[in-house]
Amino acid sequence: MDKRRTLLRYVLAFGLCTPWVLVRAATLEIVDIDPNGGTLRVGASLYIKARYISDKPVRIQTVGMRNGAIVPGLMNASPAYREGEGDVLTWVAFNGVAEIDTLRVTLFDSQWLPVASRDLPIQAAWSNDAPAPVVAQWVPSLRKQQQQLIDTQNKVAESKQSGVGGFVVGGLISFAIPAYLLLQLWLAIHWRGRWRISAMLPLFVMIPVWLFSFYALSRGSNLWPIWIVFISPLALAYLVLLWLVRRFAR
Repeated sequence: MDKRRTLLRYVLAFGLCTPWVLVRAATLEIVDIDPNGGTLRVGASLYIKARYISDKPVRIQTVGMRNGAIVPGLMNASPAYREGEGDVLTWVAFNGVAEIDTLRVTLFDSQWLPVASRDLPIQAAWSNDAPAPVVAQWVPSLRKQQQQLIDTQNKVAESKQSGVGGFVVGGLISFAIPAYLLLQLWLAIHWRGRWRISAMLPLFVMIPVWLFSFYALSRGSNLWPIWIVFISPLALAYLVLLWLVRRFAR
């Protein structure tokens, strides 16, 4: 009995701690904004120069908001910037008439989990009648740096995906999502008592993940499934480990 309880404690500790070990300590500072409000031409970008400090690689993106809700628009693609300290570029734009009162700048780790965020009050609008923008001096160099990193990392990713290893990893991740859902349902139906309670623990993480993902989808984000993709294998690993512990503890 003591052995079984000890094994169960280790499994529960794994399940409770795993989602949080992905969070990285980082700081985010806004250095400059161009333009800092006013009216922009439809399609023009509002640029933010940000400075980060992180012990892990980071990504950065910005969304425009109005009255607390995200205004669907365009944003920069973000490469993974190296760990340490650096100045980076992020921007937001709109292909139609729009108004925002807040910029939300979010720093992510390399797996797109948020690690820092800043909300900046601003009054900005996009109009067809606005004059052509003149960007600040710091914009072209940071934009060039960003694009070079994106091109380099895309080439590296393409070379990895073309190999057998990339194919296998992609297949396993794709398998993990339906496998987790089926195993979660099966254990919830067939297990009883404390084992069933233990098997339900991933739902405390996965339900918010799914709700947030569907919210992101409703807002037009092309990254809406990213949390599901990365958290589902961890939830599946927890359930498989729990199943093995119960099987061998009998």
